[in-house]
Amino acid sequence: MRVRGSRSAIVTGPRALPPGTRRIGMHPVRSRTPAHAGLVPIEASRILRVPLTAPGKVHLMITLLQLRKCPWAAAVRQTLANVGQDYGVIQVPYDRALRHQVVALTGQDKTPVLIDGDTVLWDSRRIVAYLYETYGDARQHERAEEIREEIRHAAVHA
Repeated sequence: MRVRGSRSAIVTGPRALPPGTRRIGMHPVRSRTPAHAGLVPIEASRILRVPLTAPGKVHLMITLLQLRKCPWAAAVRQTLANVGQDYGVIQVPYDRALRHQVVALTGQDKTPVLIDGDTVLWDSRRIVAYLYETYGDARQHERAEEIREEIRHAAVHA
């Protein structure tokens, strides 16, 4: 059944989705943001004020600020899946003039931006290297060093 004028389909019966799953296009996607994460939608013009600790939890959640169809953000999401880390996602506006929360965190307006506790990173290659170095296995540690070498090489020849 499709509701006229809506962008999403309401599915009932044998095609119904399990709780915590939403449909994007033809594929069901499980939400990566747990209900206890404390992430709330914010207006694009406001500074990001998100509680990063879940109630009663000691660890801080990784948060990714991204554009929905950004290929660099997709690389970071894949890396987070590779190292098995849960994370929250905040969609930022496409208009760079409205990315006040990104500018407040990083001093620039580009995405993706990763917040891991007190660490704030931007540039997908640096984020991938950080995640592999911090949460990865031995093979991923080696890949992190290769990425860091590529970054140094690009900076020297730029």
